[in-house]
Amino acid sequence: MRFSKLRAEGHSHIVVNTIDCPHDDWKRLAAMFCAESSGVSGDGFAVLSHRGRAAFDLLCFEPDGTPAETDAPPAACAALSIRRRYGYQRALLHSNGRAYSTQVTGETVSLQPWPAGESASLRKVRVTYLLEGELIG
Repeated sequence: MRFSKLRAEGHSHIVVNTIDCPHDDWKRLAAMFCAESSGVSGDGFAVLSHRGRAAFDLLCFEPDGTPAETDAPPAACAALSIRRRYGYQRALLHSNGRAYSTQVTGETVSLQPWPAGESASLRKVRVTYLLEGELIG
């Protein structure tokens, strides 16, 4: 399984892409790879599925494998991972029935609910790329 590990707002997230790991037990993999004993460890696990062009599905998990709400840190980490892998500066993330428009500028990711309405607030998150690797599990 190919992965990226990134940090946003003090929390590290392992980001994987379904193209590199066509798996269906993401809960188990999240718990296994977020654990300290894995050698990677993380505060969260994010799974990206490329829909085409710059659109992606995003699933988020807690370190114990339970599903998590998509909030700014994992979404920002996913956006920077997309930028590094696909070259998209702007992307659309679909998660839990919601969509987020993202824009990467250096290490800052701007996130906004999509479509943007009057109450849609822009949030900027600084993301640090930690490492990229591959695990066999």
